[in-house]
Amino acid sequence: MVYEEYDSYRGTKSRPVLFMGGEDMGRLGPAAGITIDLSSPHGHVRGADLPCFELPPGNLMAYYAEANVLMGRESDPRSKMPAFQSVPVAIPKAS
Repeated sequence: MVYEEYDSYRGTKSRPVLFMGGEDMGRLGPAAGITIDLSSPHGHVRGADLPCFELPPGNLMAYYAEANVLMGRESDPRSKMPAFQSVPVAIPKAS
């Protein structure tokens, strides 16, 4: 977990970031290097940087605690862990 503004592993210079894989960028339309808004049923993140990062198709990655607003209060009934591994989000289509 990186808590600094600069993440040397991923090459980011700020915390409001949404990482997306190249295959999804090609399919969904956003281009690396833009800023993007995204939303879930629980909240919104506005103006996040969008770098391309090697991720499996259908997955996004964001920093904790900046992405907390996207998560609800649900937890796994057995482990009691927050349901932060599977949060559906909407990404606006590129125009």
